[in-house]
Amino acid sequence: MRSNPDLSTAFTPRLNLLPTRRQQRRAHRLRFLWLSIILLLLWVPSLVLTHRFILAQQQRLQLASQTSAQQMVQLRAISLIDLAAALSDQDLLWLEQWLQRRTAGAQALQQLALLTPSSVALTHFKQEGTNVTLSGHARSAMDLQQFEKALARTPRWERIARLTASASLYKQFPVQTFSLRAGANEAVEP
Repeated sequence: MRSNPDLSTAFTPRLNLLPTRRQQRRAHRLRFLWLSIILLLLWVPSLVLTHRFILAQQQRLQLASQTSAQQMVQLRAISLIDLAAALSDQDLLWLEQWLQRRTAGAQALQQLALLTPSSVALTHFKQEGTNVTLSGHARSAMDLQQFEKALARTPRWERIARLTASASLYKQFPVQTFSLRAGANEAVEP
């Protein structure tokens, strides 16, 4: 026996949905394109406005810091003027002497660096008032004596006394380890 074909499928009309789907895709693409254009048109100005706002804030901050620095300089100048007006002649004399003593110490160190020969290495420096204690190594006893004589010849250093001196080894080399005390003469003009 032959089977009967299903009559419901035999008489079903076939519809072509392809043109409708193409139209829907075109409409979707068109909507996406317009939405992209609108978003781009909104995004670019907001980006430009944000950039301008950041630049304006940076300029304001720079101007504020410049103004603040100028005001600080003016305040310091005013406080120095007030301080100078408030100081008496005796105070000004004391301040000048203090500044001279302060620069005298720096000049004494600079002169000490110039007087120290290459055969003498200073390892310790201690200052107590106007007295200075120097410790270090000399290549030989003769080099140590020449260093002491060089210090004695200068008017800035006085009362030079050798505290200790002994032969020793430094990094397997024979050296003269020493300790000197000298007084810095503050009366010497730079």
